[in-house]
Amino acid sequence: MKSQAQIVGHKLDGRQKNPLKTVFSQDQAKQMFLRESLDMTWRLAMVVLIPIIAGYELDKLLKTLPLFTMIGLVIAMVSCYLVVMKSLKRLTSNNIRDKK
Repeated sequence: MKSQAQIVGHKLDGRQKNPLKTVFSQDQAKQMFLRESLDMTWRLAMVVLIPIIAGYELDKLLKTLPLFTMIGLVIAMVSCYLVVMKSLKRLTSNNIRDKK
């Protein structure tokens, strides 16, 4: 008969953590997902709105439409990628698991 660690495919040779110790209850997982989703939502809103609106306002002021708006859009796209990657890293890191 296989142990639970063997069933999930993890070796318990001292180098890897026991996956059974880091399992969350369903309620904890839902709360963590909701917290990270809300955090990512406001971060994405800020990194999209601020550069695009700032670029548009600079274009109006300098009469260079759509140069700075497009630069703001590129900055927003790169920032969105970074926010999503950081959120995914935080969600999957051991730091969150250890805090609970």
